[in-house]
Amino acid sequence: MFEDPAPGAMFSANQQCQFVFGQSAELCPYMPACRRLWCATYYGYQMGCRTQHMPWADGTPCGDNQWCHRGECVGMSPEQRARQDGAWGEWKQPSNGGKYCVGQRERYRPCNIQDCPWDTPGFREVQCAEFDNQNVGIHGVPVSTRWTPKYSGGE
Repeated sequence: MFEDPAPGAMFSANQQCQFVFGQSAELCPYMPACRRLWCATYYGYQMGCRTQHMPWADGTPCGDNQWCHRGECVGMSPEQRARQDGAWGEWKQPSNGGKYCVGQRERYRPCNIQDCPWDTPGFREVQCAEFDNQNVGIHGVPVSTRWTPKYSGGE
């Protein structure tokens, strides 16, 4: 069920916070276990809790005889944590003499490698603009909406 050893058994919740938010981060108190890793970090001289909306690592202790598994705090005995035979079949014999591909190799070269003029819209802008003044069928989104990309090429 878990890797052996499970990531949460190797790295405490505080260490997981440090991986995400830096050396001074630590587990934020009074937050529910497992579902989201909330970490206390400093903003100047003030401390606040932040999350990247990811769960605690599987195998992180979250209570007496309990560990995090897929964002939930579950009870697990050592037997339940042991590896299980997945009943997979045998590996197929290699073919093609160990080579990945067979057939004729083809090479391609890009045909247009010049930068676009600075005042032309990028692909994301063009793609989003196709939905301008369209009924997209989302309640509360008016037809007059102007669509813009969250990220564009130069930002």
